[in-house]
Amino acid sequence: MNDTRLLTTEDVAARYGVSEYTITQKWIPNGLKYFPFRPFKFKLEWVEEFIEKQAEEKRLQRQSNICEIIKTRKIKKIPKFNADMKISLEDIMEG
Repeated sequence: MNDTRLLTTEDVAARYGVSEYTITQKWIPNGLKYFPFRPFKFKLEWVEEFIEKQAEEKRLQRQSNICEIIKTRKIKKIPKFNADMKISLEDIMEG
């Protein structure tokens, strides 16, 4: 049976372990649906959808970052040794 009860900002904060500030200043501007009368009211389904969407976006962002690191990482080539590269002890030691 679906819970059709509306949640307040305080209910959502307690349920998900965040502050009411986080909900009103971060989650709502980032797309959490709400009824626009005060105090704000939320459907549980809206909150769960928002959290799932945020988790998916973070996962995709991490995946994108990893792909970017793999694409841009370059391995330094080590030059082949040749006679001009020989170093003598006199070159390293003074006098």
